[in-house]
Amino acid sequence: MVKCPYSNSTQTLICSSINFDEADKEWLHFAACNRSRDLFPELRKKYALVDILGGKVADDQTATTLNNYVSGAYGTPGSERADRTSGNRQGLKTSFVSGQKKPLHPLFS
Repeated sequence: MVKCPYSNSTQTLICSSINFDEADKEWLHFAACNRSRDLFPELRKKYALVDILGGKVADDQTATTLNNYVSGAYGTPGSERADRTSGNRQGLKTSFVSGQKKPLHPLFS
């Protein structure tokens, strides 16, 4: 849980939050289900009530890898082959801000 200051108020709201620390299989499936509503409906449901989702910052190479994953270029999304192939792509290994330890916005510090 994270305390979120409510703008122009002395109130504090309690918000639920999840942070993806790594570009692992769950992160990959979550990113994919946000690009294609037909993929991983159980994850979409799991995270539907979370107020703040955080993670590493990705670049254009990651977007290309995700688009290929969602389109089935690496095999059926969610299959061991597709997950392994996309995980081996350079875009999911090195596309994050080097040394990023904390979320970028001071709201979450």
